[in-house]
Amino acid sequence: MAPTPASRDVPLVLVADDIEIHRSLAVTLLDGLGLAAHTVTNGREAIDAACGLQPNLILMDCRMPQMDGLAATRVLRRLQDTGPLSYAPILGLSAGMDPALVIRARDAGMDACLSKPLRRLPLQRALDRYGLFHPNSPCVA
Repeated sequence: MAPTPASRDVPLVLVADDIEIHRSLAVTLLDGLGLAAHTVTNGREAIDAACGLQPNLILMDCRMPQMDGLAATRVLRRLQDTGPLSYAPILGLSAGMDPALVIRARDAGMDACLSKPLRRLPLQRALDRYGLFHPNSPCVA
């Protein structure tokens, strides 16, 4: 059984993105901010990983093969509503984060959206909004 979010020493962020360089950048930024990361490459893997790992936050690419981030978010929110999955904020990611996509992401259940490539300051602000960034803890990035 996976540890619950409250029992971990370091908050865990699930990163779902089909492009390796975007996953690698997210992991580097999260590590520099003192957080752990687990990566997957599509929405189906994100659902499985979220159920097993119970992450504190999910970074979800909106456009992925097999199952996109919007569809995966809808499934995750249903699982949170029915009980097998603890609530975790879901932040949508996209290189083309236009207003229409932001509306679709929110309608799917995403809490907020960030543009790719991911940058440290917007990520840090989002983490702070959800209580996962502690500015007085040591940072390495």
